[in-house]
Amino acid sequence: MYDDGLDGYAKWLVAEVHPSLDANAPQEKQDTPLEGAQHVAQLLDELNLRFQSLLDSLRERLKHHAALHPEDIQAQVSLLYQFSQIR
Repeated sequence: MYDDGLDGYAKWLVAEVHPSLDANAPQEKQDTPLEGAQHVAQLLDELNLRFQSLLDSLRERLKHHAALHPEDIQAQVSLLYQFSQIR
């Protein structure tokens, strides 16, 4: 069970967080160069998307942990804090 979770995490890491870790993936090349501001905006959009994906994953893991361990006060408080920040 742990190995399956680890395999899933490794696939997610390569696919979404850091695709350059995948040695088999072809490198993408842009046809037309972007202006500096456009390039920076595109990079920020990609980073924001990756950050949001990571944040969502961490929230789900915290919810799962809190459900499995209701005695863990810190996890319960952290979960409440996260939901108060969303609204």
